[in-house]
Amino acid sequence: MIETQVNGLSYAGQRNPPGKSQDDPVGRLLKIEDVCDLLGLSRTTVYRCINDKSAPFPRPLKIGKCSRWSEGQIIEWKKALVAE
Repeated sequence: MIETQVNGLSYAGQRNPPGKSQDDPVGRLLKIEDVCDLLGLSRTTVYRCINDKSAPFPRPLKIGKCSRWSEGQIIEWKKALVAE
């Protein structure tokens, strides 16, 4: 079995790890748990970041009752935050 790690997340059985590509500019849709793991933040802090006007955090996409975040937008937000 192939196991690849990207940004601290493990992708077992996948040759090409997910993320932004020309075919899929959004990347994976992440659950709140994945967002927390990717950023090293608690669920409460992620929701506080959404309401922070100084560094607007990507808002979740609603799919029925589920909230999902674009992996590409999360990574871009993280890069912008580090660049400040």
